[in-house]
Amino acid sequence: MPLTSPLVRRGYAALSVFAILAAPLAAHAQDTIPRTLTLGGAARLAAQQSSAALTARYEAEQAGARADQQRAALLPSLAADATRGGNTFNTVTFGIPFPGFSPTGTVIGPVNTLDLRATAQVPIFNFSSIKGWHSAQTSASASDAQAASAAQQAASAAAAAYLTTQRAAAQVDARRADSVLADSLLQIARSQINAGVGVALDLTRAEAQVASVQAQLIAARNE
Repeated sequence: MPLTSPLVRRGYAALSVFAILAAPLAAHAQDTIPRTLTLGGAARLAAQQSSAALTARYEAEQAGARADQQRAALLPSLAADATRGGNTFNTVTFGIPFPGFSPTGTVIGPVNTLDLRATAQVPIFNFSSIKGWHSAQTSASASDAQAASAAQQAASAAAAAYLTTQRAAAQVDARRADSVLADSLLQIARSQINAGVGVALDLTRAEAQVASVQAQLIAARNE
């Protein structure tokens, strides 16, 4: 079917607008979109990349992350710390005279020290954290169901738009074929009149048929 038909142009324009509004694509998406859009392709594209489906999917991922965060409160935790230092000492500060050291004091050092510490915490029972984790899991499951529903609705809407466009294009094709046939019959009627073997009534009927088919073609294009 020629792509210059107004109805076909409007149909494909409608699908294009639907894809733009329902599917915010990344910069590389042009390489992943099929060149020939099929019914299944339109449904899959809408289910995967429509704005409603993407929003629901992101919300489901956020809900899953919140559930993981709540679960983390129930897991053991481990912390470690290391401190390195160096100190000098004056023997006179001890208040005890040491043999071999000056009575006025002798500076010792620096003495290097390394302090290593580790702590571990294991929650035994935390009712509040357990309840929060179960609630977050329930919310995550509900968000997953909403994401699946949004994808299904987007796919259904895309499939309906695709079928509407294809049906309209088929109707235009049928009316165009009727127009070609009516024109051919009109030419035959005129040839018979010119040859003196035709009937004027047949010519009138052929002209009326052409006018009727043209009106139907215009109506099909404007639907």
